Amino acid sequence: MKKLMIVLSTLFFISTVPAFSNSGPWRFEPAPGFNAIPVKSDSVEILSEELIYDIDEEKHDLAEVTAIYTMKNVSHEDQKLLVAFPFVDGDLNCWEEDHHLKNITVTLDGNIIEKKIKRIHNLGFDSTDGMKGKGLYRKSDGKAMDDLSFEDILAEINQSANEQDYNIENDKENWDEIVELILFELTLQPDTEHKLVVSYVQEGGKDRHESNNAYEYNKYMYYYFLEPASYWSDFSNLSITIHVPEDYNITNCTLDLKESEGNTYNGYFEKLPEDNLFFEITKDKNMIDKFNNYKWLLLMVILSILIIILLLIHRHKKTKTIY
Repeated sequence: MKKLMIVLSTLFFISTVPAFSNSGPWRFEPAPGFNAIPVKSDSVEILSEELIYDIDEEKHDLAEVTAIYTMKNVSHEDQKLLVAFPFVDGDLNCWEEDHHLKNITVTLDGNIIEKKIKRIHNLGFDSTDGMKGKGLYRKSDGKAMDDLSFEDILAEINQSANEQDYNIENDKENWDEIVELILFELTLQPDTEHKLVVSYVQEGGKDRHESNNAYEYNKYMYYYFLEPASYWSDFSNLSITIHVPEDYNITNCTLDLKESEGNTYNGYFEKLPEDNLFFEITKDKNMIDKFNNYKWLLLMVILSILIIILLLIHRHKKTKTIY
């Protein structure tokens, strides 16, 4: 019987001690998204922007991002406008239908706009540098995301805009560290409103420091630079919509967003906010508690079955000894 108690104690200890050894990083930094930046704009105003985040229901560190701009050329002649934005931690040149991370679409008034791709050589991306990655950083001095201003990034954009087109096929080994520059040209008619739509899949960050399961990420982060919108002639009427997966909530956000029906958060701003958009989604605590309750119930059922089996074995051996 003494051996039986030792076995049961060992089983209980093993089942209640969490496993903390895991080869995966505890945290991945998010790859930031960017508002479209006019290389030069003296007469084009953004009348409104609708920014939509649709976070994947299965892979919570992926989100389909759509930015819809209603813009107007307020001059009395056609305007040819060069527009740019950086793309971080993605692979754009060799896009295939089954690799949605490589997909980016730009349309003007429903017509697809051809884009050029450059490489921003002095910017890199590091999602897993020790306990906390540098995220987007400048290679020349190692200045990391927390200290890197948009002015710093814009200087690198301007320097890369005139370089030759870039094909990431030449850098297959470290494509996820590369920062690309997307360039496209718009022709806007005078005194006319146009609709520009930019859509792509953005890779977010993830963290499991506060997870009840050492193997499961319970927090996902996204970062979006709104600041580039200030470089248009004028900007107004920003609306933000974020669709989060079931059982998740936005638990930290730099902007004032309101929760509505259907796992959706909304915000409206007449003028461009001073802060860029950063938000975290975390699994609903009620669901975590419910999962933990079920886990302990299952554990007790398993232990009860083991006790019954071991008692039967012990009784059987005792019976054999008598006879």
